[in-house]
Amino acid sequence: MTISGINDDVELEKQVDVIDYMYDATTIMTIKGNPLGIKSMADLCGKKVAVPVGTFQNRMVEAASKKCTTPIDILSIPKMPDVLQAVRTGRADATVNGYATSVYTTEHQTGNGKGLQALPDIRLAVGYLGMLVAKDNPQLRDTVVAGLQHMADSGAYEAIMKKWSLGPLAVKTVKVNDAASLPVD
Repeated sequence: MTISGINDDVELEKQVDVIDYMYDATTIMTIKGNPLGIKSMADLCGKKVAVPVGTFQNRMVEAASKKCTTPIDILSIPKMPDVLQAVRTGRADATVNGYATSVYTTEHQTGNGKGLQALPDIRLAVGYLGMLVAKDNPQLRDTVVAGLQHMADSGAYEAIMKKWSLGPLAVKTVKVNDAASLPVD
């Protein structure tokens, strides 16, 4: 079994069973106070946006830039800490990053420069994060699903998610191999 920030998708489900235990999404991070008033991907047009090289978010910003009258100035950086530092120091106006990590990062700031702010009302490309279980071990899969569902039904799961500022990402029903049910943005 593997538990890590793994996005469920239909190709992955062909290889392993994926227990969909929480939603994740993409959001925008700015300097604390959001001085540029960014409220959507369209507001990034003409701005400098730092993203990690080769990521889903990099591709998302490239696609958004194609819709802009004034393209987004994309600053592709190899390491996420350096992406965050680019925004903190004003080298970039914003970054586009995973919702869960953005919310956590902005509540537990480290690093030099100004503080960051996730824009939690922006939830793009919603999908599942999943735990992976070998297809030849349905007993383990079903036991984990039952335990997680019990936590969800009792309210304990939602309480944990709220404690870590992840309330909007809590699932009500724990599912297996459900990536196809969510639209791809």
